[in-house]
Amino acid sequence: MDPELITVASTTLVGVMVSDGWDALRGRVVALFKRGEADAQSGIEEQLDGSVEWLRQHPTDRQTVESAWRDRFEQLLTAHPQAVADVEKLFPGAANRNQSGAKNLFHNSTVNGLHTGTGDQHNTFRS
Repeated sequence: MDPELITVASTTLVGVMVSDGWDALRGRVVALFKRGEADAQSGIEEQLDGSVEWLRQHPTDRQTVESAWRDRFEQLLTAHPQAVADVEKLFPGAANRNQSGAKNLFHNSTVNGLHTGTGDQHNTFRS
């Protein structure tokens, strides 16, 4: 399990949820989590919509939503390790994460042509 992949994916997902790019990405996220399980689609759609609604009502509490999606990505990648490539494709910042053990790492993601930072900056520092 790659904790950095999970962190980048969840952080990027939440960033896109509060941007104009959400409608374009939502269906692809549903398909990623569906992974061949017909019953999973409605559940994941409800979770995504609930997260977006939470962010609208609590715009300063992104950490709660990011934490929930980190858990969901961890569950997904534990159950479907082959989904790593799909996560990296869906969230380009996840594919560009530094796996070399460098001391400093900066993530800046663009999804569907939109910068996902919405004014926030994600930095991961390694010692």
